[in-house]
Amino acid sequence: MKHFESADEYITALRKKPRKYAIIPKSLAGKALGLSRAGITKQVETGKLAEVGVSGRRYLLARGVANSLENERRLTERIRKILEDLAGDGRTITYGKLMGSVEMSSQRPPDRDKIGKILGRISKATHDESRIMLSVLVVRKHDSLPSPPFFSLAKKLGFRWSSDSRFVEKHTELVWSKYQ
Repeated sequence: MKHFESADEYITALRKKPRKYAIIPKSLAGKALGLSRAGITKQVETGKLAEVGVSGRRYLLARGVANSLENERRLTERIRKILEDLAGDGRTITYGKLMGSVEMSSQRPPDRDKIGKILGRISKATHDESRIMLSVLVVRKHDSLPSPPFFSLAKKLGFRWSSDSRFVEKHTELVWSKYQ
C-alpha cells in the first residue's frame, strides 16, 4: 500500500499521475461492486484491489475498482452468451455446470453470490427487452428448477403463477421459442 503523509503530498502525486493515483472511498467502491465492507477487505487482502493511504485514511485506487467492474461486465456478457446459445439449442444447464464453464465454483459462497447477481442482471435486462427471464435456463441439479431468488425476482417483475414447476416449464418454452 502506498501511503502519503499529507494531502498535499497526495495531490502532488495525483497531479503528476492522475490515472495512477485517482482514489475513491471504500464505501463507494463497495456499492459499485456490490460488496460488503468485509468483501472489500478481502479483495484488498488478496491483491484484487489496491489501497492508498492519505493522511492516515485508506482509500481504494479507482483503476482497480474500474477494472473489477469491467471484468464483471465481461463475465456477465459471457454468461448471457452461454445462456442464449443454450436457448437456441433448446437446453438448460445446472448452476454447477454454468459456474464451472466460467471458472467459478458452486462450493465457494462468494462465487454463488456473484452468479446470483449476474443472473439477476441478465434476467432484468432480458425482461426489459423481451418480457422473458433468460436465467430460467439455469436450474438446480436435484429438482431441475431455478433457485428461490429467481422466483422472487419473477414476482417483482410482475409474473404470477400457481405452480413453480409449471411456471418454469412454460417460461422455458417461451425462452426457447424466442431464441430458436
